[in-house]
Amino acid sequence: MALFGKKKAAKEPSPPEKCSGQAAPQPVLQQDRTTQDTFQHVFFLQLLFRKTPTPPSAEALQAAAEAKFGPVDIITGRDGQGLCSFAVKKYTCHFKDASLPAQVNFYSLLEGGAKKELPPLQRTQFWDVPDGAALYDSCPHILALSDFMSAGLPVRDRCNLLMDWLEASLTLLPDCAAVFTPSSGKLVTAESVRTSPAQGPDRFIAHCVNARFFNIDGTQDDHIVDTTGLFSIDLPDLQYHFHTLDPNFVVNHAYNLASYLLANPEAIRSGDTVDGIDPATGTICRDIQWRCQYEDALIQPIRPVLDVCPGSFAAGQRE
Repeated sequence: MALFGKKKAAKEPSPPEKCSGQAAPQPVLQQDRTTQDTFQHVFFLQLLFRKTPTPPSAEALQAAAEAKFGPVDIITGRDGQGLCSFAVKKYTCHFKDASLPAQVNFYSLLEGGAKKELPPLQRTQFWDVPDGAALYDSCPHILALSDFMSAGLPVRDRCNLLMDWLEASLTLLPDCAAVFTPSSGKLVTAESVRTSPAQGPDRFIAHCVNARFFNIDGTQDDHIVDTTGLFSIDLPDLQYHFHTLDPNFVVNHAYNLASYLLANPEAIRSGDTVDGIDPATGTICRDIQWRCQYEDALIQPIRPVLDVCPGSFAAGQRE
């Protein structure tokens, strides 16, 4: 399994139905249990800018795409505005009545007022950048990327398609400050994408899957770590409800397990166990086994998750 960096975790308590996060002093946040996650048939990424960006030409985008994918065809493209769309011959999606190449899109009209105000709970979960809410707020201009007709690809191929398109686009946009994934709430700097050591589909875990951290109100040391972003590509998100275990260790475990699920989508069933954590060192240890089961998420959005029960560090009740 690939390794990802540890994350800082807040220490103030908050309730299962009211979750606190990164802000200081930390707010008590009321959940909206009507919020439901969905599979992303079209997967969007937002490129954030502090100043009005100059969109690259369709020809420049095609050249950048071909450097990653090999031959691509321009489906539609208008310099400076609208939509540029390319058919990627490397990847073929098979439908009931036809087989078609996957597509990647570049949108250059999403700026200024198109940017949505994020809900308070989401703003507390920018763990991958210092003062993430301020970074998000400092970037009023947006260009967007997406795939299209790619949802039928094997999940690892789809992740590679998206990440290659992201990297190709960033080569043409040196002023891009950050990358935001709306479906997961993940915010990373553009520079971290450019310099990331992650390879292959693990780039999707690093740049698009968010590991969140919540304290439980009314307890001394009960926490929840979960992920968002896996369900959007038809994998289960992860959830850990625990106490007195370093949350940084749990977050690192979540990213490693997410990488394993991406490589082995059908590998874990309810009742199976996975290697747990040595509580003294944070290393993943085969001698420690944690039981897994599928259930509904404790924290919004509503979605199925793979709950990982951390043995003697488990909090809450499980069947």
